[in-house]
Amino acid sequence: MQLISGNLPLLVFLHEGLGSVAQWKDFPHRLSEKLKLPALIYDRYGYGRSDERIGPFYPEFLHDEATIWLPELFTLLGLSSIPKILIGHSDGATIALLHAAGFPQKILGVVSEAAHVMIEETTRNGILSVKDEFEKGKLTGLLQKYHGKRSEQLIRGWTENWLSPENRDWNIEESLSGIVCPVLIIQGDKDHFGSFAQVTAIRDSISGKATVLFIPGCGHIPHFQANPEVIDAIEEFVHKITNQKTNTF
Repeated sequence: MQLISGNLPLLVFLHEGLGSVAQWKDFPHRLSEKLKLPALIYDRYGYGRSDERIGPFYPEFLHDEATIWLPELFTLLGLSSIPKILIGHSDGATIALLHAAGFPQKILGVVSEAAHVMIEETTRNGILSVKDEFEKGKLTGLLQKYHGKRSEQLIRGWTENWLSPENRDWNIEESLSGIVCPVLIIQGDKDHFGSFAQVTAIRDSISGKATVLFIPGCGHIPHFQANPEVIDAIEEFVHKITNQKTNTF
């Protein structure tokens, strides 16, 4: 990958709700190499190789990840002043959108892949399916290779939070008007966590320009399930941004 430099925008990868650095596999590396841009990939608190989570998930945890912990990470790493392109998947895409809304000055663009900005019946059914698979013992072993002994706590806490009565009306559409940068919205039409309504909500709520990639036959992980199409779309999106912003670097 490229070395981080103040002369180049930084790609920041934000993983899914039960994800980690390892679960991105080689996608960030390939994209970084293709775009010739540096990349930052990290495990959020309680995931992967990060510290074990103390305390439960709660309705505002994605807001806090976006507006408290991500800015703090940038500060600790000395990256606050570097222009960034956020690439988020699922929960990570929601975090990317919330961060871009709250800190627009250094966000050049957002790639929002399978984000959720409201709770649909589809969303609840998808999470119920995860909970059912967990209770049948199908998920813990799979995720232990990425999250170790914390896997059960992670799955239980994540599903219980999203299925809680406090989250039934969870919706961040009003928060998205603060996004002034371009956003590439990627969604599969077979995503079991969200429908095209998520795309519409993002597109109609942001203040920046929206580009939509809606992929037929694709599920919740487009960067694996439709990899060439997703990489091509991100490459085109990033080139447009960097060509327009050349004089600012």
